[in-house]
Order: sequence, then structure tokens, then C-alpha cells
Amino acid sequence: MLNADIGPADGHGSQRAMSPAEQALRSRRLEDIGLLATRAAHDLNNMLTPMMIAMPILRPTIADPVALGLLDSLEKTVGRATGLVRQILDYAQGAGSQYQSVLVRQLMEEVTNFARETFPRNIRVEMQVSSDLWNVDANLSHLNQVLLRLCVNACNAMPKGGLLVLRAENCFLDGQAAASIEGARAGTYVRLLVEDSGNGSPPAMVARMNEPLIPAALAGDGTGLGLSTIREVIKEIKGFVRLSSAVDNGSLVQIYLPAQEPRLEDPNPAVFQPGKPLVQAPA
Repeated sequence: MLNADIGPADGHGSQRAMSPAEQALRSRRLEDIGLLATRAAHDLNNMLTPMMIAMPILRPTIADPVALGLLDSLEKTVGRATGLVRQILDYAQGAGSQYQSVLVRQLMEEVTNFARETFPRNIRVEMQVSSDLWNVDANLSHLNQVLLRLCVNACNAMPKGGLLVLRAENCFLDGQAAASIEGARAGTYVRLLVEDSGNGSPPAMVARMNEPLIPAALAGDGTGLGLSTIREVIKEIKGFVRLSSAVDNGSLVQIYLPAQEPRLEDPNPAVFQPGKPLVQAPA
């Protein structure tokens, strides 16, 4: 699921490590792609804005039920397109540099919708999220990028199609459970799981990926966040990451994020509301 940073074939069917010059060229190419994507997203946003303004104005003037149904479908489609544009802009610009109270349920919904809209149709995307999910203190942009990167990795691991499942649940680790996991501490967590039915990885590679210091060849695919970077991002918010995988049997990445205590005046802050910001305002 998490790809190695490798270059083209060496002529004998195997892959070779990329040279520093090739890595620099790839980084520059990705920067250029990011700039193009940002410009395209801005243009799309400018085209979508008049539609968002016009549809509420048109609704009171329409009496035909069929036309109203078409308008409903149009609003939903434009809403999804606007969400995709916002995801691209947030990812490219690194929005949300400070820690905030993140509505995890809402974030999972956004990432799931993004995957459903952009991944090949032979990949089925499902989401399973607890209704009483706690919030977490995190950098929203970084957490969003982590989930997107894991979803893209899962997509790449399923070239012939398959199933991608995103799950989120509250959990508690006691001292004994925490001692069995590298880098874990006892406490309450929100656990995010990204599971695919893809190619998987052999046990030796999985064991090395779970090491505190991951070999450079296993760190990532050069197109975004590899497991080592993901681990560092999650470590910054005192969380931890676990990977399990098997050849031809898919992969599962588990991310444990320290849970935020619910506010008394907001007993169920994580209920999903369409259009609600992903960040909860401070008390």
C-alpha cells in the first residue's frame, strides 16, 4: 500500500533507486503540477460561484416539481464540485497551519467524498464512522493530507479495482495495550483506519515499515507523504501509526490521535452537518 521511492526499471525488469538529480527533477515537476492545479482550482471556483449565487434566487420562481428536482440535483453536484476545489486549494496552499479543534467526522466525510469523486469507478469507497466520535487537536491541513495520501496509496495498490474503507472510532488504551504498541501511551484516542483490498506487502517489508526509523527506500513514493512523513506528522500531535499488510490480502493503516475532551455545552460536537466548517470554534 505504501510505495517505495524508486525510479525507472534498470533494463533487467527490476527497479532502481532514484539519483539525487532525478529526485530534484521530480520535485520540481511536482511543484509545477501543484501550481497548475492551484490555478485551475481558482478558475473552477470562479466559474462555480455564480451558480451557487443563482440557484437560491431561481428556486422561488420554479413551481414545476420536475424542474425543482433538476435544480436539487444541480445544487448537489455544484456543492460536491466546490468541496473538491476547496480540498485542492487547502492541500496545495497548506492552509490551517495552527492546531485547532478538528471535527473528525466531518473530515472523514470530506475525504471519503473526494475519493469517491476522483478515484476510478472500479474502486468502491466506504466510510464507517461512530456517531459519537470525539474531536482532536491537530493541524487540519496536515491531517487532511495524511488521509488523502493514504487513500491515494490504497488506490495505487488496487490497479484492477477493489474496496477502500475509511473508519473512525473512539478507543481507550490501558497500560498493557499501550505497552504492546511501539510509541503508544495509555489514554483515550480517536482511531482512524484506512483499509484496502490491494496487493499488500510481504511480512519483511511490513516489519521494516513499522520500525521507528524507516529505511529511505521504504519511506514514500516521491509524490507526497510516505509512511515516515505520516508518522512524523502524527507524532507531532502525540499520536502514533501502525501498518499491517499481507501479499494479495490488502493493507490496513491505523492512526491513533489523542482525543479531545468534549465540551459540556456541546455534548455531541461531531455530528456531521453539510457545509459546517471542519474546525470547531474555541469556547
